[in-house]
Amino acid sequence: IHRPFVDVEYLLSFLGIELNKKPFEDDLSGALIRSKSHVVVAVNENDPANRQRFTIAHEIGHFYLKHDGDFFVDQFSLNKRDKKSQLAIDFKEIEANKFAANLLMPRRMILQAINELVECPYCDSTDTLIQKLAEIFAVSKEAMNFRLINLGIIRNT
Repeated sequence: IHRPFVDVEYLLSFLGIELNKKPFEDDLSGALIRSKSHVVVAVNENDPANRQRFTIAHEIGHFYLKHDGDFFVDQFSLNKRDKKSQLAIDFKEIEANKFAANLLMPRRMILQAINELVECPYCDSTDTLIQKLAEIFAVSKEAMNFRLINLGIIRNT
């Protein structure tokens, strides 16, 4: 199976957005900072690489979707959403999460990978399938689990 890898750092460069990786305190994962002439995505360099990729994709979502405001902050939590997103009350955060999921884990490519994995002799459980897909798409198991649930491929247990 080929690796459907989206280079989010290249995408930032293409969009003219500066990337700044720094260690953050607490559970801060990333931020989009805009001024009239400059846009920066800041990412917690202490987060795992897959988490950093999702954070960058999420911040690109804020930028691309032209969300109002000059400063968006995203908090780390187990399910890769911030507290507002978990409550499903902050539309901008939910929309940026969906953007990131679509960018990093396109539906068509997930279905194609699942079809190729059907013949995988060691993919005998949903958990193994999620793990394998997470590796293929370079995302966390949690992000892949949510994506598969949102696509209706697996049930939320």
